[in-house]
Amino acid sequence: MKRLVLAIFVAAALISGCNRIEIEGDDAKQIKFGAASTRAEVTSANDILAFKVFAEMNLGADNAEDGSNLQWISLLENERVYRDNSDADFTYDNTRYWVNDRTFYFFGFYPETINVMRYGLENGWAYTSTIEVPYAADLDFMTAIYSQGITGNAFPKSVSMQFVHRFARVKFNIKKAANNAADKFIVTEIGFSGISRSATFALMYRQGQSYEPILTPNSENGTVSRRNLNKPIEAEGTDLLGNNGLLLLPQTIVPGQATLNISFQYQQKEDTDGTAIENQTLSKALPEVIWEANKTYVYNLELKDDKNIYISTPTVEGWGTSQPGGFIIVQ
Repeated sequence: MKRLVLAIFVAAALISGCNRIEIEGDDAKQIKFGAASTRAEVTSANDILAFKVFAEMNLGADNAEDGSNLQWISLLENERVYRDNSDADFTYDNTRYWVNDRTFYFFGFYPETINVMRYGLENGWAYTSTIEVPYAADLDFMTAIYSQGITGNAFPKSVSMQFVHRFARVKFNIKKAANNAADKFIVTEIGFSGISRSATFALMYRQGQSYEPILTPNSENGTVSRRNLNKPIEAEGTDLLGNNGLLLLPQTIVPGQATLNISFQYQQKEDTDGTAIENQTLSKALPEVIWEANKTYVYNLELKDDKNIYISTPTVEGWGTSQPGGFIIVQ
């Protein structure tokens, strides 16, 4: 039998001094994280090999008849949960155990490089972080929440967490106008300016109530771009970024705020020796839209000529679970 000694420190504003308890555990009570499904993050063809977890456990009602005033302790803090390959089970270094008649709360996030902090609250806690969207807009930020009450000796086989994308995904289909069908267009770069790239993430648990995660944008002067595309535009249309798209903060785009920027090489059909290739960059005001988390927004673009581009109001799609991205289920 393994013995785990936990030193519990409670904020001075709540309880003076520190409490110390002992929790005994064996393999049957060990908290485990099972193997993930085959669904992967959107920016990689590989399954997730690591994420981080916070875990909390309550100590029971604190002389409250309704049981709402619960003392909670932190079991895991920024714990790395990992595996060597996609066929292996997840493991972690600081082993913890289920305890009879207690409630457990888990918060997981991906990728593990994000810096998340935990702050104690009266009868609860909060997780916070500053999230920065990279210039290439290729960060797939995901979170998962799992809560489990233990009755008697009915211990879960493993922690089952469902990760959800916290960013919106933007994709582009582009075609050239019929009267330019013989002209040659090759897109080299596409992106946005005037959007939010930084946000404050917050997730709070208090008085037995788990709140939804919140991402609050901090500014509206950011620029993102995907470069070195080398994508020829076909008359019937071209998918510029494939399944990945630009991964962006959920936000409201108002008229006059943001612009779409697209760079391309242009060669007229009359140019037979290839000497008249021009490099062009066009900017177009973005239509009003609300980008929401875990949704895909598809913009249909049309190059009228080398100086004019049409942009549609985006169609909205789910992220989907039959393709890379979607949900990741840890069970």
